Amino acid sequence: MMAVVGAFLGALGVGDLFRASDDDTSMRRRLTVLVIGLLALGLLLAAGGTTGGDWFVALPLAGGIAAWVFGSGDALSARGGAFSRVIAFTGLGLGLACALLLGGAAPSWPSFLTGPLTQIPVDRTLLVSGVMLAQLSTANVIVRLVLHSVGVPTAPGERKLKSGRVLGPMERLFIIGLGMTGAFTAAAAVVAAKGLLRYPEVKADRNATVGDRPNPVSEYFLIGSFASWLVAVAGLAVVGLP
Repeated sequence: MMAVVGAFLGALGVGDLFRASDDDTSMRRRLTVLVIGLLALGLLLAAGGTTGGDWFVALPLAGGIAAWVFGSGDALSARGGAFSRVIAFTGLGLGLACALLLGGAAPSWPSFLTGPLTQIPVDRTLLVSGVMLAQLSTANVIVRLVLHSVGVPTAPGERKLKSGRVLGPMERLFIIGLGMTGAFTAAAAVVAAKGLLRYPEVKADRNATVGDRPNPVSEYFLIGSFASWLVAVAGLAVVGLP
């Protein structure tokens, strides 16, 4: 089971790394992301020991990736709407559910590999790798979808907090790494430190408004940060699967 979950999340993560920096991606770019994601899925499933008749598990996972890629791509475009977000999150949720329900037997390392990494089970290695890959770009897409869904103007926020797409993945990886070692207090300190570091930027625009809305930078930071932290916590929960 863990290997299939890792393969699904890893495929999402690898594919999303090839998204354009601009949220409004072309159909050609989305097809590229999908093809790369599907290739990564096949390779990771093979590495996880999927053989013979077990390959049926790839079909719902591929469907979930397709729904995620096209749904999120359309939702983040200028013409995107709530229905596209539903498609994206449905694909993500159903793909993950199928991975949890359809996982096969735990694979083993090839006999010719004898290094220290072989002391870690293959399925555990794939699971952790998949979770980490998903934190790099897929998690950023999730955060932007959340911001879009609540109507936070991301453009003004990104102009002020433009390093968020780089800081977010670093922060999530750090939180998951600390959580895996049991250093939950240190992970909480990272969250608190980010708030202190960003406070001057948020305070500097305390009088800014968009219509009758409060400071868009504050909303962007608060909602985006909490969404990012929740993704990290979810990844940590997945890593803890038995």
